[in-house]
Amino acid sequence: MRVLTEARVERAARPATDRWKRARVAARDGALLGFSFRPFQAEEFGLDTDDTLRELLAMPFDVVRLGAYWNRLESGTDQPCFAELDDHVAAVAAAGKRLVLCVGAVKCFGYPEVFVPSNRLQAPFPEGRLVEPGTHPELLEAALGFIGQVVERYRRCEAVVAWQVEHEAVDPLGIGHSWRLSERWVRHEVDAVRALDPDRRWCSTDFWQRRGRCVRSSGGAPGTRATHSL
Repeated sequence: MRVLTEARVERAARPATDRWKRARVAARDGALLGFSFRPFQAEEFGLDTDDTLRELLAMPFDVVRLGAYWNRLESGTDQPCFAELDDHVAAVAAAGKRLVLCVGAVKCFGYPEVFVPSNRLQAPFPEGRLVEPGTHPELLEAALGFIGQVVERYRRCEAVVAWQVEHEAVDPLGIGHSWRLSERWVRHEVDAVRALDPDRRWCSTDFWQRRGRCVRSSGGAPGTRATHSL
C-alpha cells in the first residue's frame, strides 16, 4: 500500500477568478505548435482512433508526436505488427505535418509510460534502482532490436523530423515507480538510432527541468530545444 506522506491539501492562496479569459497571449512568432497522439487514451474515451487522429490533423497544428508502443505492437508475439502505426504515420504525412516518432523502447509518453511486453520482462524492475545494461542484458538486446525495426521501417518517411529515444528516461514516475533507466542504457539506444539514421535528429525528454532536449546526430542539423509535451 502506497501512502502519500508528503501530500498536503490547503486552501488556495488566492481566490479563483476569470482573469485568464482576458490575459494577453504573446504571438508565437516562429514557434511550432503540435500535439501528442496516444491511441489507447482515445480508446479509453470510447473514440475511434483513426477518426480521432484525422480530426486532429485537420486542425492548424504543425507537429505531431506518435509513439511506437512496444507492448501494443508486440501484442502476444515476438514480431511487431505495424499496421496501426503505419496508418497513423501515413495520415500524418498525408496531412503535411512534421512528425516526431518516439521509438521507446522501455518508456513512451502516456501513463503508465512503461510499455514493455510481458514476455520481455518476467519481473518488475527493482524499485529505487538504476536499470543498467548489466542488470537486464536480454531486455536491452530486445529493446535495441525493436528500436532498429521501427527506425528501419520509417526512416524513409520524409515527414519524420526526429526520433524520440525513451521518454523521461532518467526520471522516476512519482508514486508509480522509483526506478530509472541509466545513462548507459539510453546511450546504447541512441547509438542504435544514429547507426541506422545518422542524418536525422534525435531527441529525448526530461521532467524535472520541464523541457526536452533535441540533440543533433552526426551530420545532422544543429540541435534545437523542444518543449516537454509536443
